[in-house]
Formats: sequence, structure tokens, C-alpha cells
Amino acid sequence: MDTPPTLPGVRKRACVKTMVGLAGCIVGELLSEGPKLGQRAWFVLLVPLVYFGIGVVEFVTARPARGLRGNWMDLPAWQRTILGLFLVGLGFVCVMILLFSLFAFQAWDSPVAP
Repeated sequence: MDTPPTLPGVRKRACVKTMVGLAGCIVGELLSEGPKLGQRAWFVLLVPLVYFGIGVVEFVTARPARGLRGNWMDLPAWQRTILGLFLVGLGFVCVMILLFSLFAFQAWDSPVAP
């Protein structure tokens, strides 16, 4: 099965999206360590994480993320495997961040028993 032709500049833009998302995650984490953003700081970190995810998906497939819905089966098997594992892992990370933020903030707000 031949790999379909890629659009010009898709991987370059995907690399930029990935780096911007990664930088946003790092800056968001550094800001949340300094002056506290409140109990909803995890939401600020999810936005660049999603941008990072879109960049990785576009980089692996060499196609814009919006066009992947109709082209999933046209991808070679190795790309579907990498993309599927990445999406499952990204979803797992998002759920873990959500659960940690819900339970950790409740534990930090509760008084400590002597």
C-alpha cells in the first residue's frame, strides 16, 4: 500500500504546534508553582496539552487534523497504530490530571487531624 502524498508544509506547521503546546505546558506549570492560579489551574494546563496533541497527530500523519476523520482508513497501519496509542495515552493523561486535581485539592483543603 502506497503512502498518500502529503500536503506541503503540514509537518512544519505540526512541529510548530507541538513546540508551542509543549512550551505552554511548561510555562503553565511554572506559573502554577509560583503565584497560585487557584483550584482550577489544571484547566489552564489542558489547553496547551490539547494543542501539543494536535501537533503530534498532524506530524505523524502529515495531514491536517481536521481532515483525518474521513481519512482514518487511508492511513498506513503503522500510522494508525501510533496515532491510536497516542490518543489513548493522551486521554489517559487528561483523565489522570482531572482526577488528581479533584482529589488533591480536596485533600489540601481539609484540616489535618492531630
